[in-house]
Amino acid sequence: MNLTYRGVDYTPHPTQITPIRRQRIGQYRGVACDRAVYDLKTIPQPSYILKYRGVSYESGLTTAVLQPVVPSFHEDSASGIQDQPRPVHSSRYQQLTELGRIHNQFLLKKLEQRIASAQQRGDAHLIALLERERSQLA
Repeated sequence: MNLTYRGVDYTPHPTQITPIRRQRIGQYRGVACDRAVYDLKTIPQPSYILKYRGVSYESGLTTAVLQPVVPSFHEDSASGIQDQPRPVHSSRYQQLTELGRIHNQFLLKKLEQRIASAQQRGDAHLIALLERERSQLA
């Protein structure tokens, strides 16, 4: 079957998805309500080479896959203290931690500018609010 969208003809390729199981979620007016659970990892996604603002990229592919946190306890023999679980990709975790630190510095810098502006205007109420905000960020 050929379809047309904005003057362009195409042939659809529908994907048949079958549920791996059905889950009972409750009853409504005496009728059992089920929800289908699908295995989303097996659904094939089309891949296209696209260009946005002169930069080529490929759709349908993910560059980063979210991984679950895997408990990896390391016990310090001297103190007997165990580390907390670490994410599988510790470099990504470090990048996010660094990004959070930079974001916090930016917020504090902007807050200092707002405090200086409030001091120039002599707005004591606003200064008190901004000081309270600074104590929450620090």
